[in-house]
Amino acid sequence: MIVRGNTPWFVSWGILGLVSAAVVWLSRSAWSAPAETTRSRALASLPYLQGYKPPPPETGVISPRPDQAYPGYNFFVSGHDSAAYLMDMAGGIRHRWSKRYGEVWPEKPPPEEPSRWRRALLFPNGELLAIFDDTGGLAKLDRDSNVIWRYGGRHCHHHLVVAEEGDIYVLTNERISRPPGLGGTGPVLDDQVTFLDSAGREKGSISILECFLSSPYASLLEKPRDEFDIFHTNTLVVLDGRLEEKIPAFKRGNILLSIRNLDALVVLDPCSREIVWAAVGPWKAQHQPEMLPGGNILLFDNQGGGEGYSRVLEFDPVSRQVVWEFKGTSANDFFSRTLGTVQPLPNGNILVVESESGKAFELTPDKEEVWSFYNPHRISDSGEKIAALYDLVRVDAGKLKFSDDVSPGHLPAPREGYPAGPQ
Repeated sequence: MIVRGNTPWFVSWGILGLVSAAVVWLSRSAWSAPAETTRSRALASLPYLQGYKPPPPETGVISPRPDQAYPGYNFFVSGHDSAAYLMDMAGGIRHRWSKRYGEVWPEKPPPEEPSRWRRALLFPNGELLAIFDDTGGLAKLDRDSNVIWRYGGRHCHHHLVVAEEGDIYVLTNERISRPPGLGGTGPVLDDQVTFLDSAGREKGSISILECFLSSPYASLLEKPRDEFDIFHTNTLVVLDGRLEEKIPAFKRGNILLSIRNLDALVVLDPCSREIVWAAVGPWKAQHQPEMLPGGNILLFDNQGGGEGYSRVLEFDPVSRQVVWEFKGTSANDFFSRTLGTVQPLPNGNILVVESESGKAFELTPDKEEVWSFYNPHRISDSGEKIAALYDLVRVDAGKLKFSDDVSPGHLPAPREGYPAGPQ
């Protein structure tokens, strides 16, 4: 098993948990049926921009303290292309995967804008899963970017994890009629946790909206930030039960969700189909909660650091107190209004992705920056914006089963129609 901190890294941003088959494969209830047979892409989760900010004078890898950085490869997806990259600690690209939406679904009309990969998940053998941004497709590719299977049954978005037995948990959504018990008017975008087998066949789905409405936390829906996209769920974590004695809701198999548009972290019990725990903390529009070995939660706080600043927080779910933070200031200008990820590393450091700035950086517990990377890719022919860094994950190079073959010689040629950028 390949370990990412205390978590299998190929499970993406989730703590592995086992869920009873009798629980997982639940169908949608009758009221969750789509309001229209044709999905409106305009009303699905809006795609993120390819780039947000001007590029800095210097790009690539900067290592002020390389001896303090956790070694490995860096697996990332960028806003400039439908591709993923495996990069060494010095910035050398060792492998590249790429597939356009039209190459995976040639029978479908092409999207109005090229569909980038919003998230990719790497397996030890070099295969990967990729979520296409605005189109919502999910595909599995081999190490040479050949399609193994594709899934287009529901609109996939933001995040997915893979359990040890190979089943896939992925966030999906669809436009539905507003159900009884939910205030407001007009349709809503219902987020779901959808379950696929290892071959990409759907096995069931659980409505997050239904779980809220049948729970004591339904009042959180009274004043959503957006009456249509009421949740904008961006992360799921399958809990391993380490906190169950202190917080019963954190039992093994329950699912921790980050719900941006409610500024909330919640726990979904797939057995009772309820939200059984919730916290609305000092964070705002947060992303990527990560369970730490001691039971605390690390997360990217996008808009809670004051005007124009983000934060990284360590939150104790028992005391509900923030016990550590790294804040944006005028000196570091740390801010990503959307997107953003965090990854705890085995040496105690934290890898932070400041997505809108096209930057990733590694911090020690004393908040010293020991490694950083600015995306060398640009948006537009004039290069006026740095490509957004949607995600970057540190990977233990020694655990890659295809690592002996990882070399610059395996780089596929740049796709026609995309800026090649530094390779």
